[in-house]
Amino acid sequence: METLLMHKLFTFLGFAFLAVLPSLGQDKPSLPPAPLAGEEIAKARGMPEEFFAELGDILRGIENTAPLLRVERQREKEAHARKILSDGRQSWRGSLGLSAYSLHENRDGGNYDDRFRFLASANAKRPLYHWGALQAESRIAQLGILDARSSYAETRRQLASIIRGSYLDLVLHGYALELGKDSLSLAQENQETAIRKRELGLLTEVDVAETKIATLRQRIRIFELEREIRAEKRLFAHETGWQQELSFAIPDSFRKFVTEFGAPRPSVPVGGSLRSGSLESLDHAIAMESERVIVAEAIRKPKVNLVGSIYQDQVDALDSTQTLDRTNLVLGVQVQWDLFDGRESEGLKSEALSKKRRFQLQKEYEKERLVLHRDRLRHDLETRAELVKSRQELAAVSKEKFEKSRIEFDQNRITVEDFFAYRLELDQSKLDLMGSVVDYLGLLGEYLVLHGEGKSAP
Repeated sequence: METLLMHKLFTFLGFAFLAVLPSLGQDKPSLPPAPLAGEEIAKARGMPEEFFAELGDILRGIENTAPLLRVERQREKEAHARKILSDGRQSWRGSLGLSAYSLHENRDGGNYDDRFRFLASANAKRPLYHWGALQAESRIAQLGILDARSSYAETRRQLASIIRGSYLDLVLHGYALELGKDSLSLAQENQETAIRKRELGLLTEVDVAETKIATLRQRIRIFELEREIRAEKRLFAHETGWQQELSFAIPDSFRKFVTEFGAPRPSVPVGGSLRSGSLESLDHAIAMESERVIVAEAIRKPKVNLVGSIYQDQVDALDSTQTLDRTNLVLGVQVQWDLFDGRESEGLKSEALSKKRRFQLQKEYEKERLVLHRDRLRHDLETRAELVKSRQELAAVSKEKFEKSRIEFDQNRITVEDFFAYRLELDQSKLDLMGSVVDYLGLLGEYLVLHGEGKSAP
């Protein structure tokens, strides 16, 4: 009885020891990098959100509202999962096996034996030295996290630029609708005036019909504008995830900015470092391939592991007349050496070196392309600024021309059609002026973002 109790106690303590053993050599997984700090919206740089408060609110809230960013955030979670997986390969691995069966034994010269058997085993294994391959895989996963964050930041920058452009397009369409409604009021006034002049014999029925046609055409144009604005608003709400009502109203500060565009013009940075998500991704890709070279070189090198095992088996007794249950404890070092792998490691190393070189060449190409793009944007900004000045002069001349045409119309020196055509010409010049300023701001925003400015933050 005492022997049986000691045997059971030894078995229990053995399994308890092996259960605790993995935690003794457990590596603590490396912590993920801290979240990137937020960036403030650029001030006094000529960015649209400086004039449109609700646009600033949208840009500050896209972290929580934009569906595209919610999708992109999952990439970082996937990268964190891969980091946990790679860190786990450096830690203890344990397994437990249980078996139960009925044993029927019939020996010559002995009694028939029928017994129920229950055996258990436990195994543990931990890498000791793998030539830096496991650490390299962990660093690859860490770089994956950084790359996911860079990709997210780049997507956010691009989305912010798209939102700015879409918002300004809606503002521009709203301004066109505002001008169109004013012109419609003038067309209706011209129609009433034409009817009175026809009653006085100053105009014909054809002249009155022309004013009616002008009124109907203006109504159709307004209807088309309203339809287009409704469609663009729905698309804008989908892209931003913004649920609150937006006015897209033009504040007086922006109207003044359009009128006094050249005094002073928004400042533009010269030189400085360029920011690009593609460059950051290439840096991460180059570092990853360097780590993969380490992994490939370690494939055919001997790897050392710490192993431990507790298992039960059955052996014959010394007199060979019966069997005994035995519990065994094994703790030692295992060396595993793959001498030949069919040149797999050679191919993996060659592939990693080739990719690394390709990414390096691509990075140099991307740098040169960004510099050329920066120079082109700066040249385009100067050209667009001159275009805005020309649009300002054209709008001023069109306004003066319309005011003079009003006097001539009152004196019956020009027709209703000519008078209304001058009004439409004035509206178009105003719309073109604001459109040229909007185009300039779009280029300016792209230029500032390229220099790391003017980015939205939560």
